[in-house]
Amino acid sequence: MIATKIGERPLTEPIIPYSKIALTPFFHRATREKHFLAHHEVPKVYLAVVGHGTVGGALLDQIVSQREALKQRKGVDLVVFAVANSRRALFSKRGIGASWREEVATAKRSADSVREIIHYAKREQLQHLIFIDNTSSAEIANRYAELVRAGFHLVSSNKVSNAQPIQGYRALRETLELYHKSYRYETNVGAGLPLIDYLQLLHLSGDKITSIRGLFSGSLGFIFNALSEGKPFGKVLREAVASGFTEPDPRIDLSGVDVARKVLILARELDLPFNLEQVEVENLVPRSLQNASLEEMWTALPDFEAHISALTAVKRGEVVRYVGTLQMPDGDKPARLQCGLQRLPANHILAQVPGADSCFEIYTENYGSLPIVIRGAGAGATVTAQGVFGDILRTAEVLFN
Repeated sequence: MIATKIGERPLTEPIIPYSKIALTPFFHRATREKHFLAHHEVPKVYLAVVGHGTVGGALLDQIVSQREALKQRKGVDLVVFAVANSRRALFSKRGIGASWREEVATAKRSADSVREIIHYAKREQLQHLIFIDNTSSAEIANRYAELVRAGFHLVSSNKVSNAQPIQGYRALRETLELYHKSYRYETNVGAGLPLIDYLQLLHLSGDKITSIRGLFSGSLGFIFNALSEGKPFGKVLREAVASGFTEPDPRIDLSGVDVARKVLILARELDLPFNLEQVEVENLVPRSLQNASLEEMWTALPDFEAHISALTAVKRGEVVRYVGTLQMPDGDKPARLQCGLQRLPANHILAQVPGADSCFEIYTENYGSLPIVIRGAGAGATVTAQGVFGDILRTAEVLFN
């Protein structure tokens, strides 16, 4: 939910999933045209989904299970005509079904899935095209402009494009504007939480955002919550890796780079032309282990644990969390982007966020010293897939306006 506090009384406002907010006019129009649609073919939106792992797989299952309901109740047919990864590509003009996993496993090998998707859509004369990227691939992200020129709108959970050097970031937006295409990426920060959408609304409405800080990483949230419970770092780290909270090499998470990318993405939403190297990042990995092999890291785990223990020593009534901070320019003070350890009172809102959840405090001129708080599940395949699905539905609205 989004919450603000006045004195001791919290004023809370439940967040309506933004797909419902944005699609209200579209769905009402579909209702008004129900009689027409009963006698005519439901308009189709053709989707190409690249990446069908945990998030992509959950998304495809959601689309397949909701396809008929959306046709009957909302007047739109979401047709997944392509499913691909780095090795194989499956194509079906009629759209995939519940057995898509088996079909992908036996699909032909693909040397260039993006090129094949563009070629297939052109050959079959498909319209109303959306390309969905559920990978973390820079190679795929670097093809976005090519896809836009080929007629695709973009939906992505991949953060690479939005964290690329500012010249490429701006060039993509110029291409999107030139070809009248949209690019939605709500899940880049906060998974299924409507953070980016809400931030854009605040910014465009004229309320001056002064700062943002929060827990941007589900994996680091899991680790530091466990450390606050007195669990040893070595045991917590092994559990985090085994449970899939971190990458197989947990140094990727502990380096802070993923948090830095997310802070950078929010900064750019507020028109700050920063690059990733301008974000101040606290790397939690000892310098001696940053370039070691993974096996060497695990062998040196006692030294790693001693390093973390020294970094996280706190007084009674305090906890340590890995916090991302965005400070907007203020007079002579320049903007500043940071991510690193912060010691917080145990009763602070960021100290009370459980498990791998996320929490963001947004400070604005209108709200003064009382922040807008967005809090909830900020990680996980299902909620991330739901966020991507919402972006697809918002894009579908644009296609039929």
